[in-house]
Amino acid sequence: MDLTRDVVETLIKAKDLAKNKKPTQQQADGKLLEFREQQIESLGKFASYASLLQPFRSWDVSQNYIAGIPEDFAAHSRLEELHLSENLLADLAGLNGNMHLRVLNLSNNQLRRIEGLDNLPQLRVLVASPHQNLAANHLARLEGLDLPLLEELDLSHNDIERLENMDRLVSLKKLCLNRNKLADLDYLLLLGTKRLQALEACYNRLPLSYLDQLLELLAELQSLRQVSFAGNELALNKYYRLKLCSLIHLSHLDGILIKPYARSELKVPMCHPAAARSRRDRPTGAQDEPRVPRTSQRRRALEEQSAADAR
Repeated sequence: MDLTRDVVETLIKAKDLAKNKKPTQQQADGKLLEFREQQIESLGKFASYASLLQPFRSWDVSQNYIAGIPEDFAAHSRLEELHLSENLLADLAGLNGNMHLRVLNLSNNQLRRIEGLDNLPQLRVLVASPHQNLAANHLARLEGLDLPLLEELDLSHNDIERLENMDRLVSLKKLCLNRNKLADLDYLLLLGTKRLQALEACYNRLPLSYLDQLLELLAELQSLRQVSFAGNELALNKYYRLKLCSLIHLSHLDGILIKPYARSELKVPMCHPAAARSRRDRPTGAQDEPRVPRTSQRRRALEEQSAADAR
């Protein structure tokens, strides 16, 4: 089914009747228009029915067969939330330039790259991960993330091996990277955000030997409160919880509250950024883990690598 003005009018009337029986809060407030599971194959000419959507702030067209975004969508849409999960999108052409969109859900499509989102000035939340363990997108590389106001980014269940091209995400508060192929998170040193509060990177490829480097990295990110690394090899390290709980700015580890009495029983001192760096000044024989470069050296190496990639 292709959307036309007549089809949209019919669907809105049908939804009005349905929501009177058991409305959600958003439906009752008149904010959400839901066209889920309507066998929609095309959004048609958006301009022809855009005026019908003006009373709504959120449009949910998930679980359909939509393969593309209309070229005139950005010019005519006044929507603040757009849910396109479980469709057939392979690219995002048509979204670029939307001046109102704040939340965008692209879960369970056929995306291999993110592009065409570099001119969404109001975007705050971007989701490109699966729900209910369904097939995910297949993002392997990060690009097209010139989104300085973005606060929440979920890229879980993809094929990402390397963090890159995220330096414009200066407002990011929550970053979800679960079930990718990451062997390190060093790029976060270059991210530049002072606001990151939650970081999830469960079930990646972080090795046992990365624990001390991770500790130094997290000590630098003082705004962090909640972190999760369960399912990685490094979480099997016998010092994993001991060392990460020593970071006094963290409140939760792997979804579990770090209680004050747990910290009081630690056999190591509370870890501040300076303390994390000074641990590297101890004699070689006094530490169990291999020596690694200091955070400043790692940051410099990353900056040089990024500059080389740009060339």
